Parts: sequence; structure tokens; C-alpha cells
Amino acid sequence: MEKSKLERFNDKILIKIIDNILKDFDGDEWENPFDESSEYYENYVSNISALGINVETIDVDYMYSLIKLNIRDDFKTPLNRPTLAKYSQNVGIEMRVIQTEVYKNIVYSYDMSIVTEKFRFEENEGFTSVYDGEVIDTINHDSESYDWNYYSPKKIKDV
Repeated sequence: MEKSKLERFNDKILIKIIDNILKDFDGDEWENPFDESSEYYENYVSNISALGINVETIDVDYMYSLIKLNIRDDFKTPLNRPTLAKYSQNVGIEMRVIQTEVYKNIVYSYDMSIVTEKFRFEENEGFTSVYDGEVIDTINHDSESYDWNYYSPKKIKDV
């Protein structure tokens, strides 16, 4: 991931952008621009793009973090600058799936013509289970996702 292009700008320019962003908020209220319930993302993009930047999400991320770091100090120079870090984000997806799993099971026999019947017999009698084998293929026929759980991100390292 490339760093934000905003890192190269001096504090005076960044403070001007921050002023423009914050004037569109109610008083001192400002929000995460990536919150799906807000329209603040467009506010950030329009103010950053005024610098002639082709705005990417990392630039909006940088500006949000810059505001968050400096809002209590009333944006005095020198500004506290955020640092880019790498995070992992785990997402659990609840879904209903119609699939075929192919298990490879080991069967000992003296005659290949009775292997399938012998394996079925041993499975029915509880001597073995198809699930004791190794999954060698999964074929998804259909699926429906209906819920996502976003778990807490974990910092991997500073970039």
C-alpha cells in the first residue's frame, strides 16, 4: 500500500483543508468518513481534491487521522502526524452452502471389487467414518451469505 499523498504537504496547507472539512460539520462534531450511515466521505474527497490530487481512500484515512490527532490542540503547528501501519482484519461470514466435499479414505482390502461395499459396511457399523478421511476437494453448488461479523483488527507492523 502506498502512503497518502497528503504526507508531503506542509502544515499550513493541511490546516486549510481541515478548516474546510470541519466547517461543514455541526460545531465541533465530526465523524469517521467511512461510516456507511454518514455522507462525510464526499466532504473529505471534495476538499482534498481541491489540491489537484486524485483522491484515494488512504488519503481520506490520513486526513481523518490527522484531524483526530490534532483536534484537542486546536491544530497548532507543528501538527502531530499519523503513521501508516499494516493491520489484519478478520471477517466471519455466516452462510448457507450447498456443496460437495470429497474425502479420501484409506481402506485395506484383498479385492478392489469389494472396497466400496466394505467401506460402507465399516461405516454403518461404526468402525470408521467418511469424516476420518482427508478432504481433497470442495465443490460449491450454491451459497447465500446473510451476515458478516467484523472482528477487531490487529496491528501487524508500522510501515
